[in-house]
Amino acid sequence: MKKAFLVVALSCVVIAAGFAQEEDQEFTMAVQANPLGFLFGSYAGNFQYQVAPHHGVMGEIGFAARSSDLGGIETSQSRFNIGAHYRYHFNPTMDSWFLGPFAKFVSLNGESTVTTTNFLTGVEEEDSSSYSANTFVLGGNIGRRWIFTQGLSIVGRVGYGASSVSLDVDGDGDVLTDDDIEVLERAFGIALGFDFELSIGWAF
Repeated sequence: MKKAFLVVALSCVVIAAGFAQEEDQEFTMAVQANPLGFLFGSYAGNFQYQVAPHHGVMGEIGFAARSSDLGGIETSQSRFNIGAHYRYHFNPTMDSWFLGPFAKFVSLNGESTVTTTNFLTGVEEEDSSSYSANTFVLGGNIGRRWIFTQGLSIVGRVGYGASSVSLDVDGDGDVLTDDDIEVLERAFGIALGFDFELSIGWAF
C-alpha cells in the first residue's frame, strides 16, 4: 500500500513539474497561417518576434488569385499584401491580449471580359476591362493570442485604418469620368481599410 502511494505521489510530482516547466516556458517567436484561406485560393502568413516582455513586432505577407466564368462573363483578380505591426501585450507573454498600430500595402489587379452575341449578325462580341489599385493603410487593431500545449498558437484580431488608394481603369467600353474614379477609390478604401486575422501556427 505504501509503495502504491509512493508511486502515485511521485508520478503526480513528475507530471506537475512537467506542467510547471511548460507554463514557465517563454515563447519569443511565432509563425502563423490562415487555414481557411487555402480553400479559396488565398495564402497568408505572418511572423512575430517578442522584443521585450510586453512588446512584439510582426510582419505579414499574403497572396490571393481567383477567376470565374459565369454566363459569358469571365473575371479574374489577384491580390498581394504586405504589412508591419507593433503589438503591446497586456501580459508580459505572447499568450495575451494585445493592441497596436499597423501599416500595410495592398495591390489589386483584375480583368473582366463580357461576351455577347449580336442577334442581327450572330457574331460574338467581347468587351474587356481591367483595373489596378494600390492601397496604403495605416490603422490600429486589437486581438488575442492563445498558446496551448507544446506551442500550438491561435490568433484572432480585428481592426481598421485610414487608406490612400490609387486606381487605374482601362477598358473597351465607356471611359470612366474623374468622379467615377473617385467614387471607386473611396469604395476600395473603405473595403481595404479592414484588418483581421484568424490563424493557427506555432510558437517557440
